[in-house]
Amino acid sequence: MFTVALAQLKPIRRNVTKNINIVRNLLSGLQADLIVLPELVNTGYLYSSREVLFPYAEASDGRGEFLSALQTIAKSTNGVIVSGYAEKFQDRVFNSAAAVSGDGVIANYRKIHLYADEKDLFEPGNLG
Repeated sequence: MFTVALAQLKPIRRNVTKNINIVRNLLSGLQADLIVLPELVNTGYLYSSREVLFPYAEASDGRGEFLSALQTIAKSTNGVIVSGYAEKFQDRVFNSAAAVSGDGVIANYRKIHLYADEKDLFEPGNLG
């Protein structure tokens, strides 16, 4: 049997560490093959500008605070976690989703079709 868990939570803006702790507590003791978290879990939503959001975004290489924490959490769940996050690449920010296993980031997707004010914060995706 393949077990899927969906988690709904309200990320705290400008507090990546707190959001990691929320995810860690929510998934504590859970065993699932696939865990899906919401969009922008690392940063929360509703920023006034890209410049305000940028310091909270991280690279997709898995070495940042959020994705490396997801790797540790994925090990404890014996599954893969798919999570939305704000990704920084050079001077750009993408609304991305990463698939993370206990071994690290295994896939990354950048949202292509941005909605309304998202266009003021994020670049359209170029990975699918």
